[in-house]
Amino acid sequence: MSRNVSVDVLKLLLALLVVAGHAAFLADVNDLLNYLSRHGLCRIIVPTFLIINGYFFYHFIQNQQVKVWLQRLFILYAFWMLFYAYFWFRHRPPAPTAMDDAIYLFQMVFFGYFQLWYIPAIIGAGWLLTFVDHWSNAKLITSVVVLCLIAVVIQYLGNYHVFADTATDEWLNNIYVYRNFLIFGFPFFCMGFLINRMQLLKKLSTPQIALGMVISLTLLMLESYFNYLRVPESEDFDILFFSVICSPFVFMFFMSIRINGNSKMIAQYASGLYFVHVAFYVLLTWHADLNHLSLFAATLGLSLAATWVLIQVNKKLKYIL
Repeated sequence: MSRNVSVDVLKLLLALLVVAGHAAFLADVNDLLNYLSRHGLCRIIVPTFLIINGYFFYHFIQNQQVKVWLQRLFILYAFWMLFYAYFWFRHRPPAPTAMDDAIYLFQMVFFGYFQLWYIPAIIGAGWLLTFVDHWSNAKLITSVVVLCLIAVVIQYLGNYHVFADTATDEWLNNIYVYRNFLIFGFPFFCMGFLINRMQLLKKLSTPQIALGMVISLTLLMLESYFNYLRVPESEDFDILFFSVICSPFVFMFFMSIRINGNSKMIAQYASGLYFVHVAFYVLLTWHADLNHLSLFAATLGLSLAATWVLIQVNKKLKYIL
C-alpha cells in the first residue's frame, strides 16, 4: 500500500532532533545556539509526533479499529518499559519509605520512563477522543485552545517562579502536572484529528502552509530567545506558546509535499532511534567522559546500529517499532 514518505522523513528528522536535544550537541559550541535548539526548535518534536498520530487516528475511528490501535500501543509500551526496566529502577531516587517506592512505581507505569512518557500520552489522548469525537469542530477546537493555554500558563508561571518558595510553585514545576495525556497529549493529538476531519490540507495551499510555518517558527525562536535572556537553562520548557502554532504547520507542510512509496524503512528508523537512543545516551553519560558533540555522535551511531537490529527483530516480533 502506498504511503506518504515525506511524513516518514519528518519523523526521522524529529527523531534526530530528539537525540541532538538530549545530548545538548551544541552546548560546547555556543550557549545561545544550544538554548535555541533545545528550548526552541526541539519544542516542536513531541507536539508534532502527537499531531501525526492524531491525524492517522482519524482513520481508526472511521473504520472502528480503535481496539486494534490501542492493543498495538499497549504492546509497544510494555515492550519498551521492560527494555528500560533496569534504567528506571536504577534512576529510582532514595526512598525512605515503602510509600515513596510505590509512588515512584506508579509514576513509571502510568507516565513512562524518560522519552516513553509519549506513549501513555497518546493512549490517553486517543482514549479520551473516542468519547468526544462526535463533538463539533468548534467545540473540539475550543477544548484544544483552552488546554494548550493552560499548559503554557503552567509552564511560564512555574519556570518564572511567579509564586517562588511556595507549595504552588512546587506544584507548577511538577512535570506530571502539565506533561500528561490531558493537558499536553490530547490537544495536539486532537489537532491532528481535526486537520484530517476538516480536510485542511485540501483547503490550504502549500505556499500558504509554508508561510505559516516560517512565520510561526520565527516567532517560536524569538520566544525562546526571550526566555534565554530571563530564565536559567535549567528551567526546562516542554511546551512554548508558539510551538502550539508552529507544530501543526510543520506537519501540514510535510504532508503537502507528497512522496509516494511502499517501504516503511525510514519510519522504522525514526521509531527505533526515538525508542532506543536513551539507553546509549544514559550508558555513555554513566561510563564515558565525552563532550556534548561526541556524546551526540556516539549515541546516534550506536542507536542507528541498534535500530537496524530492531528492524530485523520486528519482522518476527511485531509491534516493537
